[in-house]
Amino acid sequence: MNIKLISIFILIILCISSCKKEKTHEPIDLSNNHFNTIDLPKENTFSKKYIVLASKLIIREKPSRTSKAIGLIRKGRRVDLIEKTSKSDSIKGRNGYWFKIITMNSISGYVFSAYLKKLEPVRSYNEKNSFHRDVDCKHIMNSYNCAKIIESKLLKKYKNKVTRNDDKLIINIKNSNNLVYKNINTDSVNVKLYSFINYYEKINYFLIAVHYYEGGRLYFINGNNGNNISIHNIPVFSKNHDKFVVTNIDIEIGYSPNIIQIFQLMQNGNYKKQFEHKSKWGVMNPEWLNDNHIIVDTVKRAEDEPGYIITRADLEYNKIWHLIE
Repeated sequence: MNIKLISIFILIILCISSCKKEKTHEPIDLSNNHFNTIDLPKENTFSKKYIVLASKLIIREKPSRTSKAIGLIRKGRRVDLIEKTSKSDSIKGRNGYWFKIITMNSISGYVFSAYLKKLEPVRSYNEKNSFHRDVDCKHIMNSYNCAKIIESKLLKKYKNKVTRNDDKLIINIKNSNNLVYKNINTDSVNVKLYSFINYYEKINYFLIAVHYYEGGRLYFINGNNGNNISIHNIPVFSKNHDKFVVTNIDIEIGYSPNIIQIFQLMQNGNYKKQFEHKSKWGVMNPEWLNDNHIIVDTVKRAEDEPGYIITRADLEYNKIWHLIE
């Protein structure tokens, strides 16, 4: 009997001891548990970002249309909201409030909200400066097949300038030997195919597309001496054809750089690079406003949701080219 009592007593002691140890365990860290943050709403990163709608929007020192103008921001440019004031106004039939904003080049002041639109991500972007935009390539996804269609039309038009002999593309150079580009198609990895996709009569330059197994590039060839430059997209010329800009966007796959380049054509027909900028964001659709001013569309991936953010940027020349986002 005593032995049974002793055994029961020992079991009670062990149970009490074990319960005490359970209570002295380290507290559970819930800082990484999603239940901890499920009720804390995340601020929309686009809620304070806006796009300018007016062709030129004046930035003022104070929230009033009579206040001193301290800056100007063009259409399509992004501004970030600092403060929404309670001061309302009506300008040219538009009703709104005065917002305190800051531009991408750090100019801070007040603008009229009726000329702003909230920055929203878009599902896709439209690159206009690409040879794939040819009307005959509307439903063709493969760049080489598209280039072959373009070449077949151009060979008829410029038969004295460029000829095709099976796998050889022959360029007639005015003051030098002809250039011959031969397709390499021995295996799928080392493929290198050439296509004639444009001729610029005014400056006597040829544009040749080079297709690799993955990606490609363009050769811009001087028709007088055969000198050439490798570029990433179709050149867009200034009004006088003495300068051209090249932009490229590849934020998906990364076969080629996201880049802006500006070149000047010299009197001897050669070129000189004036400007180059590489970035993580894509650049497309360059447009010359005048010889010293280019506008482009910039494309970035949205940070917290699917889609792309498209804004405009300026390239302005004052002794050197300046990129203004």
